[in-house]
Amino acid sequence: MTTMISEFVAAGLFDGVDGDDSRITKMEKAAENLATELKDNPPKLIRAILAGIDPDIPEEDPAIQEAMAALENEWKAVRTVYTDTPVNLLRAILIEACAQSTDDKNSSVLWLTLADTLPLINFGNEWSSINEFIMELAKCSEELVITIPSIKKSQKKRNLKSEGVTVSGVTVNRKVLTAKVGAALGVTDTGQAGNYETNQYLPNSPQAWVDVCAESLSEHLADTLDSVSKTMASNQTESNKDLLAMVVENINQQRLWVQDIASFIDVKSQAEQTRLDALWWSEALYSPSITKSYRELPLEIAAVSMAIDLVNIVAKPTPASVGYLLAESVNKLPEAGFSKEYKLFEVLNKIRESRRNIPEDWAAALGPPPKEGRLSIRDLFISALTQENWDTNHAMSQAGIRDDYGMSYPQLAHALFRQEQAVQLAGA
Repeated sequence: MTTMISEFVAAGLFDGVDGDDSRITKMEKAAENLATELKDNPPKLIRAILAGIDPDIPEEDPAIQEAMAALENEWKAVRTVYTDTPVNLLRAILIEACAQSTDDKNSSVLWLTLADTLPLINFGNEWSSINEFIMELAKCSEELVITIPSIKKSQKKRNLKSEGVTVSGVTVNRKVLTAKVGAALGVTDTGQAGNYETNQYLPNSPQAWVDVCAESLSEHLADTLDSVSKTMASNQTESNKDLLAMVVENINQQRLWVQDIASFIDVKSQAEQTRLDALWWSEALYSPSITKSYRELPLEIAAVSMAIDLVNIVAKPTPASVGYLLAESVNKLPEAGFSKEYKLFEVLNKIRESRRNIPEDWAAALGPPPKEGRLSIRDLFISALTQENWDTNHAMSQAGIRDDYGMSYPQLAHALFRQEQAVQLAGA
């Protein structure tokens, strides 16, 4: 199986392999170990992927350093091969670790983080490999929220059993019974062949012969009938067990089928409710958290609060269409059209100046951005709203965003909406 590490090697993004497959194996083992850590700590996924996709990530970044530690644990002599920190190699390890960490939820966390980060990145030869990985994340994330379970498939998978219970027949050993009867009747070849005790009286002594014959024959027949009875009872017990097991299994299959139906109804109802809630919110243009119309707020505060409000109104993750509904809703605000681009640096400064327009508990309820490591667009705005000592230039540098980078308010709200979902899904 091709890994991100082998693809980075093929793209010529780092050297030091020199045809030595054991070195690649050590890198892949480091990625595997790091993936285990990311699965156990989903918020780290966000930091890992932001560092992994960025060719300009500094070597001091915590995620890069964690990848280096994982590599050194598997490759003790790595520092003798790489005297400087091999950032591209560690990026490949981070991306591979993220790829190995993807379940349904984690795929959404990664995609929602990356969707609006990609335009900020100047990719090189790694783009084709990374793009394929990102497109797969987008597909998995969307399928998670739009795929409704099929009841017909569930029925085929869980066909209820209707086979009857088979009872084993009982067969008497006729040769043995014949030998026993022969022995009861007298000294015969059949009786002697079976080595059974024979009737020593002959028929010319009828009374004695009958007494012995009756007692001996009754005993032999009773033994045979007892054996038949025990065998039938044993078979019936096993049959009852099989029947009970079949009944229990069918009941369980019916229960699972009913659960499938309930899940189908729940998923469909949730999807419908998400659409209804989002449409109602879009038409009202009212902030339930700030208790004002978005039209009454400064534009920069309105765009941020619209994104956060909608995240908290709908079930997560949402279909991609909900994010675009948000962008169209922001587009309704004066001076917030798609065609009007604002420099992110200036918008952040306006946020700092206007943050008194939002309740303190509103900002405090948001997950704090990390003090170290790569920042997302969402992290930039949350820190601008919540941190007392904050420098715009330093924050932009920590996010790897150039000062002249601009975007429209609908685009900004869309980015905040997706990245806040990622943070909440990761449990940060």
